[in-house]
Amino acid sequence: MLQRKYVGRWLGLLCVLFGLGWSARAHAVELQLHWKKGQAFKIYWNTEQVIDQVAMGQKTQIQQTIGTGYIFRTIDVKAGGIAKVEVLFKRIYFKVQTIQGVFEYNSAKPPEKIPPLAQGFAALLGRRFVMEITSHGKVVGLEGVDKMLEDVMRSLQAGSPQQRAQLQMQLKQQFGNVALRQMMEQMMAIYPERSIKVGESWSKTLRMGGAVPMVLKRRWKLVALRGGFAFLRVNAQILPNKLGKPLRMGPLSLRYNLAGNQTGTLFVQLESGFPLRGKSKQFLKGTIKVSSKTAKLPPNMNWPVKINTTVDFRPF
Repeated sequence: MLQRKYVGRWLGLLCVLFGLGWSARAHAVELQLHWKKGQAFKIYWNTEQVIDQVAMGQKTQIQQTIGTGYIFRTIDVKAGGIAKVEVLFKRIYFKVQTIQGVFEYNSAKPPEKIPPLAQGFAALLGRRFVMEITSHGKVVGLEGVDKMLEDVMRSLQAGSPQQRAQLQMQLKQQFGNVALRQMMEQMMAIYPERSIKVGESWSKTLRMGGAVPMVLKRRWKLVALRGGFAFLRVNAQILPNKLGKPLRMGPLSLRYNLAGNQTGTLFVQLESGFPLRGKSKQFLKGTIKVSSKTAKLPPNMNWPVKINTTVDFRPF
């Protein structure tokens, strides 16, 4: 009788535990951004890249790190959940290593002389723009980006007119309206269009232009719900974006034709819907085609390239 009594209690406890586990798994959540006026998030986005290429028979490797600390501050929330959010460049880090040497800039410990390659990034410190963004992370409007870049160029006095024109073009390609829209959506246009349960997946496609035009076909999976956070995993196929514009460097046009994959993890705060932590690895392989309308170039100016990228972001 005693054994039967304890066995009964044990089986009952198992039923309760399995019932709780099934309920947690079956519970559906709305993963989206819950914007609130006055809320603020501080996110540091760090990108590390290793670029290997063979240009005109010569092997070269570029290692670079670009870190940007953003403060997102919600100014207002309109009907339909569209928020007006101010984005401030609070921290900047830049480091590049080539055969010419190592060049580094850290806004937390600024050097006496800023390396020429880092001047455009350094001048972004303290600048801001405003975006209008939906609860699903779609950027529907940008304000102040052109003025921000004009102010950056005015703060840079050095360089010839040709060098300044080249820098202005590079800044626009990396921090212009199109680039910033894509950067924000890469971070936040991740949410499913329906309620989601643990173990379920959904797909999102993101078309990107900029320096390396590509199409990200991302598949997200809700892995777990713990401590007020949703834990997500992503696997992505990356294809060339044939509609993207080539990268211009003076008289040269560089068209990247790259494909690869991406894997990563993400922690989303359930209360706000904001992605607070994430990490991804990306591998791209393909060719760069160089052309020019004015300069004389050797025929078939194509060379192979591999790009390994690690991205992580976190509060700071």
